Amino acid sequence: MDNQQQTGLTVADLMFVKQILEVVTKRGVFNAEELTTVGAFYDKLAGFLSATEAAAQAQAPADATPTDAPADETAPAQGE
Repeated sequence: MDNQQQTGLTVADLMFVKQILEVVTKRGVFNAEELTTVGAFYDKLAGFLSATEAAAQAQAPADATPTDAPADETAPAQGE
């Protein structure tokens, strides 16, 4: 059983946490002495999410073209 199944925590949840940090930072919720810690966590979280997204894109099929389209659709018809 992986961590996601045990905790119910997903990448979408982590993206939401990132958005929360962005909003509360813009609103000035943190004290100046807390900014280093919050910023370091934000950087780690953003890096993790970027790496996760890159890994997901790498696993996606390289050729995402529909298979039901004719292979030579762009070639002009004879006589044109």
